[in-house]
Amino acid sequence: MRSRIILVFCSGIFLSSMGSASDEPIRSFKLTPSQEDIFKTSFDLYADANSFVMPKKSNSDIPSDFLSTKIPETRDTARRLDKITAYSLIQFGIQYSILYSTEPDNWQKYDNTLEPSWEKFKSNFTRLPVWEPTEYGGGGLLGYLQADGDKWTMNIIGHGLQGSEIYLRMRDYGFNVFESFMGGMAQSVVWEYAIEGWNETPSAVDLTFTPLAGALFGEFRFKVKRFFEKDKTSWMNQALTIVIDPIGAIINIIEG
Repeated sequence: MRSRIILVFCSGIFLSSMGSASDEPIRSFKLTPSQEDIFKTSFDLYADANSFVMPKKSNSDIPSDFLSTKIPETRDTARRLDKITAYSLIQFGIQYSILYSTEPDNWQKYDNTLEPSWEKFKSNFTRLPVWEPTEYGGGGLLGYLQADGDKWTMNIIGHGLQGSEIYLRMRDYGFNVFESFMGGMAQSVVWEYAIEGWNETPSAVDLTFTPLAGALFGEFRFKVKRFFEKDKTSWMNQALTIVIDPIGAIINIIEG
Protein backbone atom coordinates (compact mmCIF):
# COMPACT_ATOMS: atom_id res chain seq x y z
CA MET A 1 0.00 0.00 0.00
CA ARG A 2 2.77 2.40 0.94
CA SER A 3 4.64 1.69 -2.28
CA ARG A 4 1.54 2.54 -4.33
CA ILE A 5 1.16 5.84 -2.49
CA ILE A 6 4.79 6.66 -3.23
CA LEU A 7 4.25 5.82 -6.92
CA VAL A 8 1.18 8.06 -7.17
CA PHE A 9 2.87 10.83 -5.25
CA CYS A 10 6.01 10.76 -7.40
CA SER A 11 3.95 10.61 -10.59
CA GLY A 12 2.08 13.68 -9.43
CA ILE A 13 5.32 15.49 -8.89
CA PHE A 14 6.42 14.54 -12.37
CA LEU A 15 3.19 15.75 -13.99
CA SER A 16 3.23 19.00 -12.05
CA SER A 17 6.82 19.60 -13.06
CA MET A 18 5.70 19.46 -16.69
CA GLY A 19 3.22 22.27 -16.18
CA SER A 20 3.55 25.26 -18.43
CA ALA A 21 2.44 28.82 -18.07
CA SER A 22 1.08 28.59 -21.57
CA ASP A 23 -2.43 27.25 -22.16
CA GLU A 24 -1.37 25.66 -25.45
CA PRO A 25 -1.48 21.86 -25.48
CA ILE A 26 1.81 20.04 -25.24
CA ARG A 27 2.51 18.33 -28.53
CA SER A 28 5.90 16.82 -27.65
CA PHE A 29 8.27 16.78 -24.75
CA LYS A 30 11.59 15.41 -23.58
CA LEU A 31 12.30 14.13 -20.08
CA THR A 32 14.76 16.18 -18.10
CA PRO A 33 17.38 14.44 -15.92
CA SER A 34 15.39 15.27 -12.77
CA GLN A 35 12.20 13.80 -14.25
CA GLU A 36 14.03 10.62 -15.25
CA ASP A 37 15.32 10.25 -11.68
CA ILE A 38 11.80 10.71 -10.26
CA PHE A 39 10.35 7.96 -12.48
CA LYS A 40 13.24 5.57 -11.90
CA THR A 41 13.02 6.01 -8.13
CA SER A 42 9.25 5.56 -8.00
CA PHE A 43 9.22 2.33 -10.04
CA ASP A 44 12.18 0.89 -8.11
CA LEU A 45 10.33 1.52 -4.84
CA TYR A 46 7.20 -0.15 -6.18
CA ALA A 47 9.06 -3.21 -7.44
CA ASP A 48 11.05 -3.62 -4.20
CA ALA A 49 8.03 -3.26 -1.91
CA ASN A 50 7.21 -6.34 0.21
CA SER A 51 3.57 -6.22 -0.87
CA PHE A 52 4.43 -6.65 -4.56
CA VAL A 53 3.41 -10.08 -5.89
CA MET A 54 3.37 -11.03 -9.56
CA PRO A 55 -0.10 -12.27 -10.46
CA LYS A 56 -0.25 -15.95 -11.36
CA LYS A 57 -2.72 -17.40 -13.83
CA SER A 58 -4.53 -20.30 -12.22
CA ASN A 59 -6.17 -23.21 -14.00
CA SER A 60 -9.53 -21.73 -13.06
CA ASP A 61 -8.84 -18.86 -15.45
CA ILE A 62 -8.35 -21.27 -18.36
CA PRO A 63 -11.45 -22.61 -20.16
CA SER A 64 -12.19 -26.17 -19.05
CA ASP A 65 -12.49 -27.42 -22.63
CA PHE A 66 -8.92 -26.17 -23.26
CA LEU A 67 -7.47 -28.50 -20.62
CA SER A 68 -9.81 -31.41 -21.35
CA THR A 69 -8.58 -34.25 -23.54
CA LYS A 70 -12.10 -35.65 -23.96
CA ILE A 71 -13.41 -35.79 -27.52
CA PRO A 72 -16.11 -33.13 -28.01
CA GLU A 73 -19.60 -34.58 -27.94
CA THR A 74 -20.38 -33.62 -31.53
CA ARG A 75 -17.26 -35.36 -32.83
CA ASP A 76 -17.94 -38.41 -30.68
CA THR A 77 -21.52 -38.68 -31.95
CA ALA A 78 -20.37 -38.39 -35.55
CA ARG A 79 -17.83 -41.15 -35.01
CA ARG A 80 -20.45 -43.46 -33.50
CA LEU A 81 -22.89 -42.74 -36.33
CA ASP A 82 -20.16 -43.58 -38.85
CA LYS A 83 -19.80 -47.01 -37.24
CA ILE A 84 -23.57 -47.53 -37.20
CA THR A 85 -23.77 -46.60 -40.88
CA ALA A 86 -20.97 -48.97 -41.82
CA TYR A 87 -22.65 -51.78 -39.90
CA SER A 88 -26.01 -51.09 -41.57
CA LEU A 89 -24.45 -51.23 -45.03
CA ILE A 90 -22.87 -54.60 -44.22
CA GLN A 91 -26.21 -55.86 -42.87
CA PHE A 92 -28.01 -54.68 -46.00
CA GLY A 93 -25.48 -56.42 -48.21
CA ILE A 94 -25.81 -59.74 -46.37
CA GLN A 95 -29.62 -59.62 -46.28
CA TYR A 96 -29.97 -58.72 -49.95
CA SER A 97 -27.46 -61.38 -51.02
CA ILE A 98 -29.41 -64.06 -49.14
CA LEU A 99 -32.74 -62.95 -50.64
CA TYR A 100 -31.36 -62.65 -54.16
CA SER A 101 -29.77 -66.10 -54.04
CA THR A 102 -32.90 -67.80 -52.65
CA GLU A 103 -35.33 -66.17 -55.16
CA PRO A 104 -38.20 -65.55 -52.73
CA ASP A 105 -41.73 -66.24 -53.98
CA ASN A 106 -42.84 -62.72 -53.21
CA TRP A 107 -40.36 -61.34 -55.76
CA GLN A 108 -41.99 -63.46 -58.47
CA LYS A 109 -45.54 -62.06 -58.19
CA TYR A 110 -47.54 -58.94 -57.23
CA ASP A 111 -45.77 -56.93 -59.94
CA ASN A 112 -42.42 -57.57 -58.28
CA THR A 113 -39.27 -58.79 -60.03
CA LEU A 114 -36.41 -61.18 -59.36
CA GLU A 115 -33.92 -58.87 -61.04
CA PRO A 116 -33.30 -55.30 -59.85
CA SER A 117 -35.45 -52.95 -61.88
CA TRP A 118 -35.14 -49.18 -62.29
CA GLU A 119 -38.81 -48.98 -63.26
CA LYS A 120 -39.80 -50.84 -60.11
CA PHE A 121 -37.63 -48.58 -58.00
CA LYS A 122 -39.19 -45.42 -59.44
CA SER A 123 -42.77 -46.72 -59.16
CA ASN A 124 -42.41 -47.20 -55.39
CA PHE A 125 -42.27 -43.43 -54.92
CA THR A 126 -45.55 -42.92 -56.75
CA ARG A 127 -47.71 -45.27 -54.65
CA LEU A 128 -48.43 -46.13 -51.04
CA PRO A 129 -46.74 -49.12 -49.34
CA VAL A 130 -48.57 -52.35 -50.01
CA TRP A 131 -51.28 -53.38 -47.53
CA GLU A 132 -53.53 -56.16 -48.77
CA PRO A 133 -54.65 -58.40 -45.84
CA THR A 134 -57.12 -60.31 -48.02
CA GLU A 135 -55.61 -60.44 -51.50
CA TYR A 136 -51.97 -60.83 -50.45
CA GLY A 137 -52.34 -62.07 -46.88
CA GLY A 138 -55.08 -64.63 -47.37
CA GLY A 139 -57.56 -63.04 -44.99
CA GLY A 140 -58.22 -63.73 -41.33
CA LEU A 141 -55.93 -62.73 -38.49
CA LEU A 142 -52.85 -63.97 -40.30
CA GLY A 143 -53.85 -61.83 -43.25
CA TYR A 144 -52.90 -58.69 -41.33
CA LEU A 145 -49.47 -60.15 -40.56
CA GLN A 146 -49.00 -61.23 -44.20
CA ALA A 147 -50.53 -58.18 -45.88
CA ASP A 148 -47.46 -57.73 -48.10
CA GLY A 149 -47.45 -61.30 -49.43
CA ASP A 150 -44.64 -62.57 -47.16
CA LYS A 151 -45.23 -65.34 -44.64
CA TRP A 152 -45.96 -64.19 -41.08
CA THR A 153 -42.78 -65.89 -39.88
CA MET A 154 -40.71 -63.65 -42.13
CA ASN A 155 -42.59 -60.50 -41.16
CA ILE A 156 -42.70 -61.15 -37.41
CA ILE A 157 -39.55 -63.13 -36.62
CA GLY A 158 -37.30 -62.12 -39.50
CA HIS A 159 -38.04 -58.39 -39.44
CA GLY A 160 -38.17 -58.38 -35.63
CA LEU A 161 -34.62 -59.72 -35.53
CA GLN A 162 -33.54 -57.30 -38.26
CA GLY A 163 -34.86 -54.34 -36.31
CA SER A 164 -33.37 -55.52 -33.03
CA GLU A 165 -29.90 -55.73 -34.54
CA ILE A 166 -29.60 -52.06 -35.46
CA TYR A 167 -31.31 -51.09 -32.19
CA LEU A 168 -28.86 -53.15 -30.15
CA ARG A 169 -25.87 -51.74 -32.03
CA MET A 170 -26.97 -48.19 -31.28
CA ARG A 171 -27.56 -48.98 -27.61
CA ASP A 172 -24.10 -50.53 -27.41
CA TYR A 173 -22.64 -47.32 -28.83
CA GLY A 174 -24.29 -45.22 -26.15
CA PHE A 175 -27.47 -43.98 -27.82
CA ASN A 176 -30.62 -43.79 -25.71
CA VAL A 177 -33.89 -45.66 -26.27
CA PHE A 178 -35.54 -42.98 -28.40
CA GLU A 179 -32.46 -42.41 -30.56
CA SER A 180 -32.06 -46.14 -31.12
CA PHE A 181 -35.73 -46.47 -32.06
CA MET A 182 -35.40 -43.64 -34.58
CA GLY A 183 -32.31 -45.31 -35.98
CA GLY A 184 -34.27 -48.52 -36.46
CA MET A 185 -37.06 -46.63 -38.21
CA ALA A 186 -34.61 -44.90 -40.54
CA GLN A 187 -32.95 -48.21 -41.40
CA SER A 188 -36.31 -49.81 -42.15
CA VAL A 189 -37.23 -47.02 -44.58
CA VAL A 190 -33.86 -47.25 -46.34
CA TRP A 191 -34.17 -51.03 -46.65
CA GLU A 192 -37.73 -51.00 -48.01
CA TYR A 193 -37.19 -48.20 -50.54
CA ALA A 194 -33.48 -48.03 -51.40
CA ILE A 195 -32.44 -51.70 -51.17
CA GLU A 196 -35.32 -54.16 -51.53
CA GLY A 197 -37.30 -51.52 -53.42
CA TRP A 198 -35.44 -52.47 -56.60
CA ASN A 199 -37.32 -55.79 -56.57
CA GLU A 200 -40.39 -55.38 -54.39
CA THR A 201 -43.01 -52.82 -53.41
CA PRO A 202 -42.37 -51.43 -49.89
CA SER A 203 -44.48 -53.09 -47.21
CA ALA A 204 -46.61 -51.21 -44.68
CA VAL A 205 -46.24 -54.16 -42.31
CA ASP A 206 -42.46 -54.08 -42.50
CA LEU A 207 -42.20 -50.30 -42.21
CA THR A 208 -44.31 -50.36 -39.05
CA PHE A 209 -43.46 -53.61 -37.34
CA THR A 210 -39.69 -53.69 -37.91
CA PRO A 211 -38.77 -50.63 -35.79
CA LEU A 212 -41.42 -51.35 -33.12
CA ALA A 213 -40.55 -55.01 -32.64
CA GLY A 214 -36.88 -54.17 -33.09
CA ALA A 215 -37.02 -51.71 -30.18
CA LEU A 216 -38.85 -54.13 -27.86
CA PHE A 217 -36.75 -57.18 -28.68
CA GLY A 218 -33.57 -55.14 -28.97
CA GLU A 219 -34.00 -53.53 -25.55
CA PHE A 220 -34.66 -56.96 -24.04
CA ARG A 221 -31.47 -58.30 -25.59
CA PHE A 222 -29.57 -55.23 -24.41
CA LYS A 223 -30.68 -55.62 -20.78
CA VAL A 224 -29.98 -59.35 -20.71
CA LYS A 225 -26.58 -58.84 -22.31
CA ARG A 226 -25.63 -56.17 -19.75
CA PHE A 227 -26.72 -58.49 -16.95
CA PHE A 228 -24.41 -61.29 -18.09
CA GLU A 229 -21.55 -58.87 -18.72
CA LYS A 230 -21.44 -57.87 -15.05
CA ASP A 231 -19.45 -61.00 -14.21
CA LYS A 232 -16.82 -61.42 -16.90
CA THR A 233 -14.97 -64.07 -14.89
CA SER A 234 -17.69 -66.63 -15.54
CA TRP A 235 -17.28 -68.58 -18.76
CA MET A 236 -21.00 -69.34 -18.68
CA ASN A 237 -21.87 -65.64 -18.66
CA GLN A 238 -19.46 -65.00 -21.51
CA ALA A 239 -21.02 -67.81 -23.53
CA LEU A 240 -24.54 -66.52 -22.91
CA THR A 241 -23.45 -63.03 -23.90
CA ILE A 242 -22.28 -64.39 -27.26
CA VAL A 243 -25.57 -66.28 -27.71
CA ILE A 244 -27.58 -63.12 -27.01
CA ASP A 245 -25.46 -60.96 -29.31
CA PRO A 246 -23.19 -62.93 -31.66
CA ILE A 247 -22.75 -59.96 -34.02
CA GLY A 248 -21.67 -57.80 -31.11
CA ALA A 249 -19.08 -60.41 -30.11
CA ILE A 250 -17.62 -60.30 -33.62
CA ILE A 251 -17.55 -56.51 -33.60
CA ASN A 252 -15.75 -56.52 -30.23
CA ILE A 253 -13.06 -58.79 -31.67
CA ILE A 254 -12.64 -56.55 -34.73
CA GLU A 255 -12.51 -53.32 -32.72
CA GLY A 256 -10.25 -54.86 -30.10
